Amino acid sequence: MFLLAVTVPFSAPAAAGTVTPTSTCYYNVVVDQTAVRENPDTNSVVRKYKYRGELVTGPCQRVLDTESGVYFTAVNCSCATDGIGWIRSSHLA
Repeated sequence: MFLLAVTVPFSAPAAAGTVTPTSTCYYNVVVDQTAVRENPDTNSVVRKYKYRGELVTGPCQRVLDTESGVYFTAVNCSCATDGIGWIRSSHLA
């Protein structure tokens, strides 16, 4: 798997495995049963699902999974090991 960071507006990690965002983005989920994945990868484990109309927040980071060509957006999720889950960007508005 190869990942390409598109935007990375965060400061250096406060501790191993954590991200300290410098801003917070708000997104509406636009697809029912949208997977929140552990990593920005189409093969990554699904930690939970979000549904159309739900509001999610995140550290304003988007990453391209170059293997699949899918963009993923970082979202805050206590379900993820590091507190950051990943949703397909096309499932958010």
